[in-house]
Amino acid sequence: MSSPLKQALIAAVKSHASNNYAKGWDVVVESWDEVDIAAAIGDAQTVPEAIAAVAADVSTYTDYANDIRAEVDACCICRQSMAVCVC
Repeated sequence: MSSPLKQALIAAVKSHASNNYAKGWDVVVESWDEVDIAAAIGDAQTVPEAIAAVAADVSTYTDYANDIRAEVDACCICRQSMAVCVC
């Protein structure tokens, strides 16, 4: 069982994730449970520390998703953006 502090930090991260859903935090809302959030929080003792700790993981997921989008949006022949491709 988690401590009251850990539960409060988890709740704060969940709230932050919901409020920032469209800014990459959707992965937390849609895919993470409280165990995942607690692991990402680590030893954080304050809400800002907890959010920063989770933000580091969220950034990794967001960067990866952006890389995938760039690949999908690129022409399979010239590898340019589909917006500028003339193939």
